[in-house]
Amino acid sequence: MSRVEAFRDTNLRVLVRELRTDIAMAVDDSFPLVYGLVDKNIITDKLLKDTLEKESTEGIHKAMYTLLSWILERSRSTIQAFWSNLTKDYNLDSYPKLQMLISNLHSNVRDVGSLVQGAGTLSSSTSVEPLVSNNARDKNHMEQVFNSDVVLGSVSAALATE
Repeated sequence: MSRVEAFRDTNLRVLVRELRTDIAMAVDDSFPLVYGLVDKNIITDKLLKDTLEKESTEGIHKAMYTLLSWILERSRSTIQAFWSNLTKDYNLDSYPKLQMLISNLHSNVRDVGSLVQGAGTLSSSTSVEPLVSNNARDKNHMEQVFNSDVVLGSVSAALATE
């Protein structure tokens, strides 16, 4: 695995971890998201069954949190596939809170882009740090994550339909 792949893997993984509760709370029904994960072979039929059982006993939010925890333990390709599926139009249309969460993330990426452009040419995150606050540094992290072709393409496509 190259350093770029490791970086993207870490960022996508970190993004799932940081947003796990937010995503779980944004999903109010297992369909279409969880079923789509099965259809795309991102999760197994057994995990679908376990998730649906947990949903019936503990509610959809706890079931989603458990599912997201499982995804965190998977490979880079599984995490990329999860993000690609999560940001599909039918999921964003079905879960308004999720759509808002993704839109806010994308908006933060654009804010950082203009901040970095205004600061001149910067070659590394260490040169950015003295120029920006912790909040802006978090946004810079989001920009780096969303510069992953897989996620950026999905999020941009989803936002273009608004």
